[in-house]
Amino acid sequence: MAGSLAANSYMAPRSTNDIDIVIKISENDIDKLIAAFEGDFYINSRETIQDSLRRHYPFNVIYLATAAKVDLVPIKADPLRSELEAIINDIRGRHTA
Repeated sequence: MAGSLAANSYMAPRSTNDIDIVIKISENDIDKLIAAFEGDFYINSRETIQDSLRRHYPFNVIYLATAAKVDLVPIKADPLRSELEAIINDIRGRHTA
């Protein structure tokens, strides 16, 4: 859980004007990520994204046509990660069957 969804679990609900997406990414994937968003989106520099990954901080992209902000939240390496991956794989399995 991330962003306002997580915050709303602990305090009074509020609306935000961004989208939060949890992503699985390594430093080896940064160039592919930048290439996927270039053109229609503003995306941080490679160095900024690397720093975010090392600190386990979210970073964002902004859709230039509407200024919509998307926070990309890297999955942290922790004991719950394997459980989250198992849930994701289970959901994927249900949608491909």
